[in-house]
Amino acid sequence: MPGEPAEAGRLRDAMAQTVIDGGWATSPAVQQALRSVPRHRFAPEAPLSTAYDGSDRAVVTPATGRERRSARSRRRGSRPT
Repeated sequence: MPGEPAEAGRLRDAMAQTVIDGGWATSPAVQQALRSVPRHRFAPEAPLSTAYDGSDRAVVTPATGRERRSARSRRRGSRPT
């Protein structure tokens, strides 16, 4: 992607391939999203290697106050556990 570190693209490609090879992204639309969404921009305080970690670990980012939020998606209206 223009304007991003080359390392981000390399890590994104590797993460996408790990998820696809694991059988967790079978739809072409999801595979394309994995290859194109700049995850590091949603967690700017996290190292690139953490943003593109291919495991199922959530990236936890600081929020206001004592609360912590995850960069992992949640369904609308659901409450954190």
